Amino acid sequence: MKKALTYLGLCPGGRYGKDVEKELFYYSKQSYHIMRFIICACEFVLIFLSARKTEGIFSAETEMGYFLLYAGMLAVTVAFIGLDILWEVKKFKRYTFYRNLGFVYVMLTAIWACGITLFDRFRGDGLTVYTYMLLMIAALAVLEPWQSILTFSSAFVVFSAGLPYFPAPAGEENIFYQRMNGFFIALISVVVSVYFNWYRAKNYKNQKIIDEQNKELSMANERLNREIIVDSLTGLYNRRYLAEIVHLRFHDSIDKMEKKPLACLMLDIDYFKQYNDTYGHQQGDECLVKISKIMKQCLPADTAKIVRYGGEEFVIFIFGCTDEQALDYAENLREAVEKSHFERQDTVQEFLTVSIGVYTGIPDSADNSEMRGFICKADEALYEAKRAGRNCVKVCGK
Repeated sequence: MKKALTYLGLCPGGRYGKDVEKELFYYSKQSYHIMRFIICACEFVLIFLSARKTEGIFSAETEMGYFLLYAGMLAVTVAFIGLDILWEVKKFKRYTFYRNLGFVYVMLTAIWACGITLFDRFRGDGLTVYTYMLLMIAALAVLEPWQSILTFSSAFVVFSAGLPYFPAPAGEENIFYQRMNGFFIALISVVVSVYFNWYRAKNYKNQKIIDEQNKELSMANERLNREIIVDSLTGLYNRRYLAEIVHLRFHDSIDKMEKKPLACLMLDIDYFKQYNDTYGHQQGDECLVKISKIMKQCLPADTAKIVRYGGEEFVIFIFGCTDEQALDYAENLREAVEKSHFERQDTVQEFLTVSIGVYTGIPDSADNSEMRGFICKADEALYEAKRAGRNCVKVCGK
C-alpha cells in the first residue's frame, strides 16, 4: 500500500526521498529533545509536589496512581534520553529506525496522558491533560500517517474504555460527552499531525529542488562566464578578461596600498603571418596552442595572468614581480620555445621563435589608463626586440 499510494502523497519518496528522510531525522531529533525536556521537567515538579504533601504520597489510591504514572513516565523519558545520547556517541545513521523509536515513545506518552486524564476525572478536571498532550504530540512528533492514526486512535480507545472505571462527580451522563470530546480531539490531532508532517516533507523536498537548481544555475553561470573570458582556441584568457579581471587586480593593489611591483610582458610569435601563409591556418592554430601550453608551463600559475591579446600577440601580467624576476621569466619562456624546435622551413632559424618585451613598475592608480600604460611600454620593448632581430627579450628603457 505504501508503494501504491505513497501515503496519499504524504510520504517523501522518489528522487529526493533519502534527502527528505535525512532532514526529517534531524528535525525529529530536535523535536523529541524538546518534548522529552518538557516532560522531564513537568514530571520532576509533579513528583516533588506530591512528595511534599503533608498526608504523604500513598495516603490515597488516586495519589498513588498519580505518583506511579509520573514516575513511570519519567523513567521512560530518561531511558529514551539515554538512547539519544548513545545515538550521538555512536553516530548512527539509521534515520527510519530512530523515527520508529520516536513513534514508540509517542505511543507511550499518549497512553500516559490518557491515564492522567482518567485520574483527573475523580476531581472533575475534564480533558485538560489529554487535550494538550495529544496536540503537543501532533505538533512536534515526526510521524507517518499510519503512525498518527494509530497513536491518536489508540489513545482515544484507551481513554474511552477507561471512562466507566473512573467516575466523575458529574455522574454517568458525563461519559458520553467526554467520549465525544475525546474523539474530536483525537481526530483533530490526526489531522494536525498528518498535515504538519506532510508540510515539513514538502518543504524539505522543495528546498532540495531549489538547492539543486541553484547549484546547476551556478555551474551554468560559471561555464558561461568562462566562455566569455576564455579564448576558445588556446584556453587562455581573452581581452574581455583583461578589461574586467586584471583591471580589478589593479584596484586591489591600490586599495590595499600594497605598492608591489608589477611586470607586463608582451610576446609575439616571430613571422607568424608568414607561417600562416606557408603552412595554412589550421597549422597556424596548432602553433598558437603549442605556444600557449609552453607559457602555462613556464609562468607562475598563482600570480601570472596570460591573455591572448591579438592574433599571435600575448600580454602577460605577473603581480608582485621584480625587474630581475620578470627578465628571468621572459628569458626562460623564450628559450623554452626555441628549444622545443617547432619546425618551419620558411625562416633562417628553421624553427619557431618568439620575441618578448618587458616592462616592470609599481601602479600609481587604478585607472584604465594605468593598465594601458603598462601594455604600451611592454609593446615598445617588444618592437625593440623585433628591431634587434627577433628571438630575443628587451626591457623597456634598458
